[in-house]
Amino acid sequence: MIRQLQPLDLLQAPLWLGGRMCEHSVTLERLGQTGTPRPLPSIARDQLLPRRRPYVWVAEDGGQVVGVAEGQPMAGPRAWSLRRLRADLEAHWPVAELLEQVSAAGGHGARRVFLRLASDSSLVNAAVNAGYVAAWEETLCTHQDPPKKSAPKAVGIVRRRQPADDLALCRLFCSTTPVTVRSAIGMTLEEWRDAHELSPQRAQAWVNVSPDGSVTGAAERWRAETSGCASIQAKGEAVPILLGRVLPSQPKRYLHILAADYQEHLRNELETSRFAPIREYMVLVKSMAAPVREVGFVPASV
Repeated sequence: MIRQLQPLDLLQAPLWLGGRMCEHSVTLERLGQTGTPRPLPSIARDQLLPRRRPYVWVAEDGGQVVGVAEGQPMAGPRAWSLRRLRADLEAHWPVAELLEQVSAAGGHGARRVFLRLASDSSLVNAAVNAGYVAAWEETLCTHQDPPKKSAPKAVGIVRRRQPADDLALCRLFCSTTPVTVRSAIGMTLEEWRDAHELSPQRAQAWVNVSPDGSVTGAAERWRAETSGCASIQAKGEAVPILLGRVLPSQPKRYLHILAADYQEHLRNELETSRFAPIREYMVLVKSMAAPVREVGFVPASV
């Protein structure tokens, strides 16, 4: 049975938050985790007391909670992400049913739901059966104490990202991604904006601006657990410039960078800079039709 989270589920928290109830969804703030269990009170606060309780679904089997899915809007209301997906894979229940319930987010304005899983996760097939489509793959690369090489001379300037850069960044996204990715995320400025994954707190963002005033790249850096994480979306000539910007200034610090399978320039630069791949992820997307608000009749021409 799939239902929404109830206050009484708090009583079972010590049972279903540990043991075989593993976290499968991967978000930006959880990149690079080493697998060390988080304290129970912290997990209970995040999962059982979310800001939007109606957006948490629970799978129950024989009176026991065997799965939990938490969905939340991304940067805009028309794109949602599965922030948490905990499931007991040894229990005999269809995980796809829990994933299908997230489609209820369509009633709150969602048109797309995004889910990031490990590429070798056993839940990939369940997500596909629930209507999710594999949109692209990502590689998490890491390097400890990167070499202090001098960054290439900037072509233009590197400055902090501003809200006014959104249109230029949307155009950059459309020019540097394949059509399959653009179709999954959305091709309009509003769709691209809504589907932007919320960055963790204290994230820093920069853009590279060429001498002619065009934006040729963007980068973000944030803290995740005990390491630093970064992402880069840029044209070829801007990749090494922005990579030099996100490299940690303090020694003995890990840096994780997320590179999509279509970002060839970035992947080549990471290999040259001696970054090593440590994890592979798959991003799946489920598209949902807009709900019918009003039924009407269209006169037929005779």
